Amino acid sequence: MARVRNITREDLPASQRPIYDGIAEPRGRKTIGNGFEALMNSPEVAGRVGALGAYLRFQSEIPGATRELVIMVVAHEMGCDYEWTQHREIARKVGVSDSSIKAIHDGTAPDGLNPEEAIVARYALELMRQHHVSDDLFNPALKQLGAKNLVDLTVMVGYYSLLAMTFLALQVEVEPGTTTLHAR
Repeated sequence: MARVRNITREDLPASQRPIYDGIAEPRGRKTIGNGFEALMNSPEVAGRVGALGAYLRFQSEIPGATRELVIMVVAHEMGCDYEWTQHREIARKVGVSDSSIKAIHDGTAPDGLNPEEAIVARYALELMRQHHVSDDLFNPALKQLGAKNLVDLTVMVGYYSLLAMTFLALQVEVEPGTTTLHAR
């Protein structure tokens, strides 16, 4: 059971509704889902977190499949059902293969990933597990992505870790009808 109540647009005073709308609009939705509705208990935080996420998801030059692969790795490493369920279908739609999603789900990645995916997955995994990235991994990732995109990707790992920790601490519930990370 969620530890804080979800704050819907209607729950907010008129002065704070633009924050809610600013989160929903770039995501192409009228509602913001349980995760951001939990964050709306602190509208200023929700708006700032939402703005960073909107940049990383919709304005960054990182290809969609690379982005979603990173999100799936972070969700798996953090054990965050909410993030996993929110992004699994998005990952499929932008070209992450079912075999890559399965490798991440089963904890076997980067094995089973193509070489470009493997570098990105190894980078995210090493950063999540070791809290740093070795030169032996950083340099090929830099060559593959370029400095700007590698910085964006690094921030993406941190951003989705922040969301996962928040969703886990607040026990944000997955939307009804979704299959969780721990279910096959």
